[in-house]
Amino acid sequence: MKTGHFEIVTMLLATMILVDIFQVRKTGSLKTMVRKTRSLKTMV
Repeated sequence: MKTGHFEIVTMLLATMILVDIFQVRKTGSLKTMVRKTRSLKTMV
């Protein structure tokens, strides 16, 4: 596994997590965040 590929994956995950946090702050629903983190784990 190349370091460049790993960096891209971590960057994508970090941005998705940040977006999720902001969405949770707006809506206040933790269930959607849990669902998204589970789907992210299956993706990776």
